[in-house]
Amino acid sequence: MVGKVAWDNALSVPLLGPDDTVLGVVMLVNKTGRAFDDDDLYVVNVLLGLYVMSQVRKSIEKDAQIADQARFELIRHTAAVSCIKSSDLAAIAQEAVERIMSLLKANYCAIFLDNAWQHKNKKAEDYAESCTQYDNLGRTNTTRRGDGLPGRVFNSATPVNLDNAGELEASGLPPGTFPSSKRTLVAVPMIASNDSKVQGVILVAGKLEKGHFDELDEKNLSDFALILAGTIKVAIKLKEAENLQPIVVPGAASPTSQSLRSLNEASSDVSKNSNSPSRSTRRLGSGSGLT
Repeated sequence: MVGKVAWDNALSVPLLGPDDTVLGVVMLVNKTGRAFDDDDLYVVNVLLGLYVMSQVRKSIEKDAQIADQARFELIRHTAAVSCIKSSDLAAIAQEAVERIMSLLKANYCAIFLDNAWQHKNKKAEDYAESCTQYDNLGRTNTTRRGDGLPGRVFNSATPVNLDNAGELEASGLPPGTFPSSKRTLVAVPMIASNDSKVQGVILVAGKLEKGHFDELDEKNLSDFALILAGTIKVAIKLKEAENLQPIVVPGAASPTSQSLRSLNEASSDVSKNSNSPSRSTRRLGSGSGLT
């Protein structure tokens, strides 16, 4: 008897895990018309195998989600530069450069910020098509927005990852950038949340470990760029508030109060993107020329 059911025939099959650990037993009783045979055993084993695989897949996907969230939290912590409440863009960029180099184990890093974005309240013609470059050598240069590999990322708004950059892509980088014969570099756009315009480009070159910047390196850098764009957006709002002359109008909010409200809205961009996906990867072959 099994419970209160009488049985004439039965099939007992162990439920095995991926490492052949017995997780349980499945028992079938009272086959209609005939006894259980080898075909029945085969079918049950296949079905149980599919069940175990589905459960393992769910577990792996859940673990991957947890790991990805933990990775992003690490990036967010790394990207949260100590001068986040400063309006000094140069200080923010220089500190971010050092953190990126440590994060990606790289030999060189430069951040290119669109000058039209930084100085949007100034005459447009004074800053059109130019950007300011900050790098780990302490250099601050003004360059054309569309020049070289950074210009390519500005225009396409997509990452570029090169295992072995050609002369054209590597042009403009300082001597000693690449620690090996492979000219490895990755560049990603900086686009703040709720914005479509590329506000800057982060370029990292000279991988110190492994052979090249892999997809995880690019994903980490893209997440860093998203958070840094929000940080700089806050800095620009702070700078605008600092430069604003308060005008007292009876019964109306002062410009300073309005700027502070805008600042609070911009500040939320730094922390609300914990689930934002990185932008797509585009890995190019060795020595690809610019188009």
